[in-house]
Amino acid sequence: SGLGLMPATSTMEKTHISFFQGQVLNLARKCDAASADGHRTVAEASIQKSRVVELWSMFPSFCVHPVDMKENFAALAKTLVKALGDYSRYPKLIPIICGGLKTLAIGIMERAESNASPHAKEDYDVLSSLSTKLLPSLFKLVETLNQSGSTSGGNDAMETEETSKEKQANNQQNMQLVEAVTDAIGQLAQISPPEFLQNLFKKVVQRLLVATTEISENTDDKEAKNAATLRICSLLGLGQALIASGSLDDASLSLLYRAV
Repeated sequence: SGLGLMPATSTMEKTHISFFQGQVLNLARKCDAASADGHRTVAEASIQKSRVVELWSMFPSFCVHPVDMKENFAALAKTLVKALGDYSRYPKLIPIICGGLKTLAIGIMERAESNASPHAKEDYDVLSSLSTKLLPSLFKLVETLNQSGSTSGGNDAMETEETSKEKQANNQQNMQLVEAVTDAIGQLAQISPPEFLQNLFKKVVQRLLVATTEISENTDDKEAKNAATLRICSLLGLGQALIASGSLDDASLSLLYRAV
């Protein structure tokens, strides 16, 4: 294992994103490829997938105070979005990545406010710019997780006690994952460009109005009504995350109150 080559993350202060991207994730990719090797047993493949998660678990430590945001975070952001999209295979990566993004945003905001680093303003601008790529992906992930939770478990009429427990456990896991994502959204929203954030919030409210209309128009269609209700809950959660950021203007807040 290459884990022994890694620095002690518990004592890391200033870090290099390039090391995580070039060394740690390179090992993670090799382990992921090994897990898909048809010549391995199920147990061996599972071990390789566990190693992928272990390597990714270092990510939050590299977010404490990275010194190469300008040079390397754009490339890493693309990797993060791709990894989040693979949540069905690696659901444990969601709280790891979102926790890292939250740590990154908090640290960069604090250093920018106190001017504690010569690159503080530059790092702030980099994350602010890339938040316009990260936030839509995080929004989409919340909706996908909510939809996944609602459709798991199959036909209720055929549901056994075992499948009921499995469905309940899956829904609980999805709720925890959604919470991790919305926490990251709320933090990134504080650093996001104001105009982008207002437009994103307007889209949430518009979709909320559409879902509300669908409920009133499908009073006899239980499945459609449930799907619309789920979308409303998801959209309200996203709206709440943006409101909690404290970055929305009065016009945006008024728009939400009129919608609900």
